[in-house]
Amino acid sequence: MTTSKGLQKLKPTGVSPNNLLFFLLATIIGAAVSFVQRMTHSGPITVDKPGFPHWVRVYDRIGRAISVFPWNLLVLLLLMGLVLRLKFGPRSWPLAFGIGALLGIMVAQLLL
Repeated sequence: MTTSKGLQKLKPTGVSPNNLLFFLLATIIGAAVSFVQRMTHSGPITVDKPGFPHWVRVYDRIGRAISVFPWNLLVLLLLMGLVLRLKFGPRSWPLAFGIGALLGIMVAQLLL
């Protein structure tokens, strides 16, 4: 099986091929979801209106701040460092969705 051999050549020491495959799948899903959301909506959904709770507005502002250059690259590098530290294990899969989401946003920004 050439795919398994190819993954084994790319994987860091101590990483199972299944964990790496699930990590890549989660990254692709995260990228696809954020890319489609960004391309189908004309602009970002803002929640700065007074009717929303304060924590939601803060969360939204942080999310918008990390989706622009250079913060998006810094967050991407931070997430990748955490994933490497976790050796692509199951605890890193939620981070993979975040990495994919950032990548999807970055690609959509380049295309728009």
